Amino acid sequence: MTELAILILLAAALLGLFHAWGEWRKQLRLVQVRSWRRITLSVGLFAVTLQAFLFGSMWAPLSRFHVLLQRSLNAEFLLVVLALPCIFTWKGRARWWLLTASIGFGIGSFFSALAELAY
Repeated sequence: MTELAILILLAAALLGLFHAWGEWRKQLRLVQVRSWRRITLSVGLFAVTLQAFLFGSMWAPLSRFHVLLQRSLNAEFLLVVLALPCIFTWKGRARWWLLTASIGFGIGSFFSALAELAY
C-alpha cells in the first residue's frame, strides 16, 4: 500500500514538473512579469528539474555505492531548500504543481536510498 502511495506521488511529481515547464514558457512570453520574479521562477524550476535528474540517477548502477548515494541525498536536500522559496514567487496553480514535484522527488529519493541501504 505504501509503495502505491509513493508511486502516485512520483507520478504527480512528474506531471507537476511538465505542467510547470509549460507555464514557465507562458510566463516568459508575458511582458508584465518583473525580471526578479522571472529569475526566481527560473531558478526554482531548474532546481526541481535537477531533483528529477538526481532521482533518475539513483536508479543507475553507480548509485549502489553508499558514498555516492549519500551525496545524492545531500544534493537533493539542498535543491529542495533552494527551490522552496523560489516556488512561492510564482502565482497561480503552477506554484502548487511545482511544490508537489519538489516534495515528491525529495520523498522518492529518500525512500529509494532507504530501500537501497536496506537491501
